[in-house]
Amino acid sequence: MKSFFFLLIVSVPLIFQFNVSNVFAENTINDEVEYYTPYLKKLLSPPSSETLPQILKDTKYINNVLLVKGLVEVKEHSYWNAFWTLKKSYTSAYKNHLNIKTDTANALVVGIIATTLEVIPSDYHWIRNLLGFTPPVDSPKELIKRGKNSSDSFLRFEAYTAQLLLNAFIYKNQDKVNKLAKEYAQLYGNYDVGKCVLAWSYFKNHEPGKAYFYVTNMSRKSNNWFGYKEYLSGASAFYAQKNTLSKNHFHNYLKKYSTDYVKSIYYQLYLMKWFNNSDEKELEKIRSNIENKGTLNLNVDKYAYSFAIQKMTPNKEIYRSRILFDAGQYNASVETLINIDSKNLNRNDKLEYNYRFARSKHALKDTSLAIKYYLNVLELADDKPKEYYPANSALNLGKLYEGKGDLTNAKIFYNKAKSFPKHTYKNSIDSEAKRRLNTL
Repeated sequence: MKSFFFLLIVSVPLIFQFNVSNVFAENTINDEVEYYTPYLKKLLSPPSSETLPQILKDTKYINNVLLVKGLVEVKEHSYWNAFWTLKKSYTSAYKNHLNIKTDTANALVVGIIATTLEVIPSDYHWIRNLLGFTPPVDSPKELIKRGKNSSDSFLRFEAYTAQLLLNAFIYKNQDKVNKLAKEYAQLYGNYDVGKCVLAWSYFKNHEPGKAYFYVTNMSRKSNNWFGYKEYLSGASAFYAQKNTLSKNHFHNYLKKYSTDYVKSIYYQLYLMKWFNNSDEKELEKIRSNIENKGTLNLNVDKYAYSFAIQKMTPNKEIYRSRILFDAGQYNASVETLINIDSKNLNRNDKLEYNYRFARSKHALKDTSLAIKYYLNVLELADDKPKEYYPANSALNLGKLYEGKGDLTNAKIFYNKAKSFPKHTYKNSIDSEAKRRLNTL
């Protein structure tokens, strides 16, 4: 899902740049949203048959317009068209950037596209290579960061937004996200698009309570372009353990949409019932909905589907610890695991038990125990594990050793992370491992 979430890094701010020189003068961003609703709706709502406005050659900020068009095409899995569109946008912006080093607008476009290409699924790199599209930028995120010092108020907004979401969804630095989000809230927390950015960022940062606050405080006008709003509200409430609120938001979403996030919604509804020891017939009905309703366009829906069709029911308490971890309740996750008699677990449950323990200890900055349990995962895994736990354990071991300054072991485990055959998150884990190797 990483490539989809990364769309948020650029889509929200860029669509306002087409013909607005200073959106923070007398008019607010909210005043401009209605004009740009077609773009916002395409990027932040389930698929629809609505078409985008035609792009004219004399369109102001055409490189930005083309970038947004390319992002829409990425979301719609039209990767061939997306690469052509992004290449056209990038080539022009990069040329302008070289000619005028102080041109922050084009520098941001260059930085954003180059960073986007780093997270495009490896299955589609052949298209990029065929087009000869390899941006010659060593540090694209520095181009984004530079925009924060721009004299143009809009470009500052664009840069702050990109930096926050980049850290939340790609680099996943929780402490940094918290710091950036607080700063961002002071600057842009009163705007609907700012609240949208903060909600997604806090949700990804395992802070569902804050995510729920921002998404549910958006105005009704945002419903015109934020189709995923009720899903994000429901998911945030679920992880914040507000099940009644979560169900209400999910039911509102299901009344209107039948594609994106539907399987994920039924999966979360299933977990609510399962954790409360509901009747097996009731659980089976929801499991059937996961299998048969919705689509498989998003990774969260793919995961929900794989959960529903698995033959063996997972260990409930281990799974509960996972949900607590995703909710940012790391100590509670550890306590849940401690109460499990790990000696009597089967091999697969032991694998996940050690993985969940490692993840929570990692989040709590208990490096020694995190490394111990990640290594346990790798020892328990076979050569071709079906789960992503070994691959992500290797990736996280690389991060921990890199943080300790042990670059030799960091390289070993980053390469190990890439070596595992196909699993649920292979594209994203491989991409991050490669990116981190390139920075060592």
